[in-house]
Order: sequence, then C-alpha cells, then structure tokens
Amino acid sequence: MKTVGITAEFNPFHNGHKVLIDAVRETMDPDGIVCIMSGNFVQRGYPAICDKWARARAAVSCGADLVIELPTVYALSSAQDFAYGSMRIMKALGVTDFAFGSETGDITELSRIASINTDDEAAVKEALAKGLSYPRALSEALGIDLDPNDILGIEYLKNAGEMTPHVIKRRGMGHIATASYIRDNMAEIEEFVPEDALYELQESEFWNEESDARLFQMLRYALLMKPAYELADIMGVSEGLENALKKAIDNAKTIDDIIMNAKSKRYTYARISRALMCIALDIPKSLKDEAKEAPLYARVLAMNERGAGILKNADAEKIEILSNLKKTSVMIAPYKDVLECDIQAADLYSILMGRRVAEHSDFVKNPRMQA
Repeated sequence: MKTVGITAEFNPFHNGHKVLIDAVRETMDPDGIVCIMSGNFVQRGYPAICDKWARARAAVSCGADLVIELPTVYALSSAQDFAYGSMRIMKALGVTDFAFGSETGDITELSRIASINTDDEAAVKEALAKGLSYPRALSEALGIDLDPNDILGIEYLKNAGEMTPHVIKRRGMGHIATASYIRDNMAEIEEFVPEDALYELQESEFWNEESDARLFQMLRYALLMKPAYELADIMGVSEGLENALKKAIDNAKTIDDIIMNAKSKRYTYARISRALMCIALDIPKSLKDEAKEAPLYARVLAMNERGAGILKNADAEKIEILSNLKKTSVMIAPYKDVLECDIQAADLYSILMGRRVAEHSDFVKNPRMQA
C-alpha cells in the first residue's frame, strides 16, 4: 500500500495547498494521502486562524484522506523538532512516501545538504555563537541562502528513515496568495480558498481582534507575575530570553510590541512568538524530552473511507489511534502529559475565542467521516 505523507498547517487551507495535494495525487497515484497538521497553535508562534477541526475538514474536502494532529509540543518547536515529530508519526502509521513543497525543487541538492552533520560543523557553531538563528546559521555555514521551506525540507529528509521523499517545486504557484497574505486580508478569502474548503472554514469562527486582546492580556499577566527563573523553565525560553521578555512587557500595548521590544539578532521574531505561546500554555522544557521518549499516539481530526483504511492497517504496537477521547484512559496513558498539552491548547483556544470550553473540548469533539 503506497501512502504519501504531507506535513502542513493549513493556516488557512488555500489554493496552494490544493495544488500540492493534487500534484501528489496525479504524479504519485497513492492509495492514500496522510496530512500531519499543527493543531490550534502553529509553528510561526501564534494561534491558528480557525480551529484544527475546521482546517482538517477543509483538507479532506480538497483531496487529503486523513488528517492527524501534530502534538502541540512539536508544533511550537523549532524546524528540527517540528519535522522530527511529524516524520515520527508518519513512520509509525506505515507511510511509505512523503512530499513537501520547495523553492529549489532539487531533491538531490536538498538530500546532499541533509546528509551533512551540521551539528558538528564548526561553521554552524561559529554562526550560532554570533547570535544567528539556526536557519540563518545553517545558510551562512553552507554559503547558500536557504528558503524557510527548503530548511524544513532538509529537516524532513534528515528524519525520513525508509520513507521515499518527493519534492514539489513551488515556482509556478506565485499567482497563489500566501497564507500570511490571506490572514492579513480575510475579506478577500474567497479569492484564494477552494470553495469546498471555504465552506468548512466558515463553519468555524475566525481569529479576531478581540481574541488578540485576550491573548495579550494573558501574556501580560504571565510575564509580570512569573519571575524570570520560572520563565526560564518554559519550553523555547533560553539564552536569557526570559530577561528580555520581562523588560519587553514594560511599555508593550500589543503582542507585536512584546516581540519587537525583545527581538534581536539572537532572538528572532518566530522564536519569540513560539516562546510566548509556550508561556501562555505553561509548557515546561522537560515536555519536549518526554515527548521523544513517550509512546506515539495519532489524534485523528478528519478522514474519509481511504483514511479509515490507513488507520485500520496501522501497527497498534507502534502507535495508538485516538478518535474519541471519552473512550481513552487519558489519565493513565504513557503519553498522558503530551496529550494533555494538546487538550489544554484546545481549551485555551476556546477561551481566547470567547467560546464555551465545554462545547469545544477535545473530549466532546470527534473527527467527522467525510465522503
């Protein structure tokens, strides 16, 4: 059975995502397409434009067969850990191939770069010592201006195992608006989102200014009340970032003010954003190591009949399938802490959206089987 995996955020699902899924379907003729998708908080360090259930249904309505949630501890991590978590789930589900979009579209060159042991490269360490972020340090060490999508692709390749990689060149998709453009121009969303996806997305509320204001006040409180040594224990807070954040809140009136006040060559915008979300969710540093040691689970968000078949064929000894948390002994599961982080992320998202937590809890929401 040939199954192709795609890692995505679908924030929101747009025409470019449809192009990628269609290209996988047409060029690889798979028996199924599995998407590993960030939940309610995404890797750029912000709450998603709408909740994970709507985004997952949008993906299945537009060609995906199965959408699995990437645990929050990975979704709010660096490119290395983001890719590691996603690929680990794919391999446990029995995915045979994976595909990703790339600016270069050169799988040979990306594989060559991925084969370099950059952790031991003096040039990378030297660049990091100068305060550069890992993506910039890697680019400088290799003498190549790497696009963020290429950097993610390299991390996927490092964690591929026996899965066969495929790259879809992103050039030629320039007429398709980026996710960031769509998020900034929600009034024009109909122009850039497939009709089937738009229907699913509009069943959910979109992130709004009131949600932003709630999040800012929550972060303001946390940064004022937590001493620096407690902030330093939060995932993503290191190298003195806790002190920079404590200073950044003094004159901040928005989340962007906090980030820009703390931003430096050492602390990139995305890194600070992710750290702030980890502070809001109170994710300890220790959870990342725990996640790597814990048994795997696959939290199902949406699927069709082909997707259900993929789950049926999954090896229960490698991964536990979770579709209804009411029927799962969450409190005694060996991955309890990692899963509880996802559950709490869903609850916090509801609070920030001004919704009743009980109506949107992961304990009451279940994947919809789509035709």
